[in-house]
Amino acid sequence: MNHALWVTLAIIGIILLLIGAFVATLKFLITVGIIVLVVAAILLVIRLVRSGASRV
Repeated sequence: MNHALWVTLAIIGIILLLIGAFVATLKFLITVGIIVLVVAAILLVIRLVRSGASRV
């Protein structure tokens, strides 16, 4: 798995949240941003679990 993938997703999610917060007509971006951040968090957890399992 690409190590930078979850970092990129997290950055995109934060940007979407900021845009959605400042532009009232783009409130759906807040929802999209939250979904992207959740996916990034899941990828991070999977990566940590895999790296932890490989060390043991």
